[in-house]
Amino acid sequence: MEPTRPGAVAPADPVLTEPTVDAVQQPPEAANDGAETTTARPRLTQGPMFVVLLALALGLVVVLLGQTSQPGPDYYWKIGVEKAQKGNAQGAIEDFDKALELDPKHAESYNSRGLVRFELGEYQGAVDDLTNAMLYNPRFDAAHYNRGRARRALGDYQGAVADYTEALRLYPSEPDAYNGRGNARADLGDYSGAIEDFNQALRLKPNWPEVYNNWGLASFRMGDAQGAVDNFTQALRLKPDLTPAYINRGLARNSLGDRAGAVEDLERARGLLLERGDAAGLQRVQDALNAVRQ
Repeated sequence: MEPTRPGAVAPADPVLTEPTVDAVQQPPEAANDGAETTTARPRLTQGPMFVVLLALALGLVVVLLGQTSQPGPDYYWKIGVEKAQKGNAQGAIEDFDKALELDPKHAESYNSRGLVRFELGEYQGAVDDLTNAMLYNPRFDAAHYNRGRARRALGDYQGAVADYTEALRLYPSEPDAYNGRGNARADLGDYSGAIEDFNQALRLKPNWPEVYNNWGLASFRMGDAQGAVDNFTQALRLKPDLTPAYINRGLARNSLGDRAGAVEDLERARGLLLERGDAAGLQRVQDALNAVRQ
């Protein structure tokens, strides 16, 4: 969506950043409350019956020792989580598949597989998995949040807002959900609502540079270029190598007539992108520099 920027020269779209959560949900620690259970056993006498029972028991033990127990879905889910954390996305998906073969209602595996698919750019597949996670666990707040991210990536901003809102209803103190909803609201042009969400995110997690960047971008799109510059500057105080904030502040400064400041910011962004070898980002910044210098 091309934002309205009164008086701005904007050859490249400003950059919106949305910090992400871990790729997969961590498995819970095993719990033991310390309680023990006992069962009463009948007393066996040493007679013929005792010998028969003992033989049967020993035979049963031999049979059991010869068998291997089938791992449950939690086992494969945990292994999949570990593989995903190590960057083995395909191996993780295979383990989540195994978990779901054993338990087709295993919400954690749907959530984790959906997250891996999201990271792979398979956004519709992610939405499908996360929808199943919520089907089998309606109060799974992380699944609502994660589906919001996937829906936003697909351009379904209304759906994203709805998912983030439900995640916040279930877990009201989650700053990532406020930031995510703020981004989706900004996509819809609801900049005032976006700024309210960014403020809530900062109340819960102060000094979050990416959110100051997002707040600045919403202000810029509302026509408050000076307020945007102030927010981008705060983001850069907190994180001096936040490239999107340099790009966005450069565009905001240019809209205020501060061409020298705009060039300075865009050159700084260019240097950071050169260090990272980001060819696509370099081209966008170069286009912006060319437009500003005309």
